[in-house]
Amino acid sequence: MKYILTDQRNEYDGHILYRIQSGADGRLGGWVESEENLSQDGNCWIDNNAAVFGEARVRGNARIKDDACVYGSSQIDGNVEVSGDALVYGNSVLHDNVLITDSACVNNARVTGNVEVSGEAIVDQFSEVSGDVKISGTAWVTSYSKISGNTNISGHAKVEQLNINSNVIQ
Repeated sequence: MKYILTDQRNEYDGHILYRIQSGADGRLGGWVESEENLSQDGNCWIDNNAAVFGEARVRGNARIKDDACVYGSSQIDGNVEVSGDALVYGNSVLHDNVLITDSACVNNARVTGNVEVSGEAIVDQFSEVSGDVKISGTAWVTSYSKISGNTNISGHAKVEQLNINSNVIQ
């Protein structure tokens, strides 16, 4: 087995979470509600104080670390990293080479490709972000927006109900 659930328990938002421990070297990892949250296959891992619970799934080579939290029905797969104090929840899908870091938030959104969401940026409300996209600062992508191509959204930008392909917004 890649990992086991230890006897260490923690409560988070009404969910009982268990610390994981590597079956290979005994190192302690982060927190899950059940073995369904973290695949036994691939190199995916939950580190530090990171938590994954609810019906959220982490697969592939994904890494959840620091104090990041993934929950709801979120699906994390590929070379995804969720770190810092980042939150991923709702019915979010993260795939490919995605980095969600700092205090960024992804809620009910699809993020794929070479995407970085950092700072206090938010991607939510069924938005889709793909390609080589960077969203940073306090930028907000919301309300069914579609962002793709080589796009940089930063500062205090708010993208709402737009379809952007290969533009730069600051």
